[in-house]
Amino acid sequence: MEELNEKHAKRWKALTGSDIDEKEKKTLEEVNTTEKSVDLDTNNAKETKTGTILFSKEITQLEHKLGHALEGVRQVEAIKQALLEALKLNDSLQSQVSEWKSKYTTLSSNKSSSRSSSTSAQKASTSSSSSTHKSSSASKSEASMERLKLDFRKCRKELAAEKNARENYKAKNEVSNRKHQIFLVPK
Repeated sequence: MEELNEKHAKRWKALTGSDIDEKEKKTLEEVNTTEKSVDLDTNNAKETKTGTILFSKEITQLEHKLGHALEGVRQVEAIKQALLEALKLNDSLQSQVSEWKSKYTTLSSNKSSSRSSSTSAQKASTSSSSSTHKSSSASKSEASMERLKLDFRKCRKELAAEKNARENYKAKNEVSNRKHQIFLVPK
């Protein structure tokens, strides 16, 4: 409670530009001077003044808590939005990876079939011109295969990075939700 009173005093000082302790001292001095001349009407007035001071402190504390809760909600919404964007990016990357995988499998099957056909064709053909043509086409397919492998590795790295980012966003979202729940719990 003392901590909340200190926070309230700091916040009140920041909002009004005056020191709350001096105001409380003045109010207490006024209450002390009025205590000397005790009267039923003055007792009611003292209780009203101290009640309004306590009520204003409570209102300020609640406004402060509300501000924190709203900020927590804004953070949660921002994290949710970032998470949705990460999911969309993850889906698009996964579709690209599957596309590259299918290209890789087709090229590797074409390469294996071309190797088998090239060995039988090399045995059948005796001309050197046909063998140089096939070796140049094989080198082209190998170069495209290497390029696809590099693209595949790059995509896997990007996918891993996106998964890490997604996990980080989830963790931040959980922390923000916990903070949000703390502010929503009535005391």
